[in-house]
Amino acid sequence: MPTISVVSWSKTSGTMAGNDRNGASTSSFRSHEEQSDSLVDPSWELIDPTPDVHAMFLQFNDRFFDGALAGCEVRWSPRMTTCAGLCCYEGRGGLCSIRLSQPLLSLRPRKDLVETLLHEMIHAFLFVKERNRDHDGHGPHFQSHMHRINHIARTNITIYHSFHAEVANFKQHWWRCQGAC
Repeated sequence: MPTISVVSWSKTSGTMAGNDRNGASTSSFRSHEEQSDSLVDPSWELIDPTPDVHAMFLQFNDRFFDGALAGCEVRWSPRMTTCAGLCCYEGRGGLCSIRLSQPLLSLRPRKDLVETLLHEMIHAFLFVKERNRDHDGHGPHFQSHMHRINHIARTNITIYHSFHAEVANFKQHWWRCQGAC
């Protein structure tokens, strides 16, 4: 007969503890976040397959950018299909907006969303801190932050995405008849 466990989560200690069906105490476990330093650990696909992008943005802003992106926004773009993400610098007030492709990222693994969001957050950080308006800039400053975050979070943020098949799938062709139709 299988053992049934009752598990409770403690927000204050960040641990899970439980009792089996006979009331015997089971060992405590650290939270998943503490067990794995990697933001792209494959187990996240099961634990949180469709994460809240705004919550991730806030968490990543605090963890990797010292809260410098508090004035930035992140939003889904339902029509953007040529790239996975885009960082836009709007207006003289310095508004910075990160847009993520809903069609390209919604059906891909969570890992791709995390790494795309972090990629665009690096662009936003360089704009906010250095007023670097180069949208395609993947120079030494960008790469320094990319390597720093990859090392800390065990991610694989890259300069370019590899969603070429998905992008090609969304390309629309307009045909015009040249003969008698």
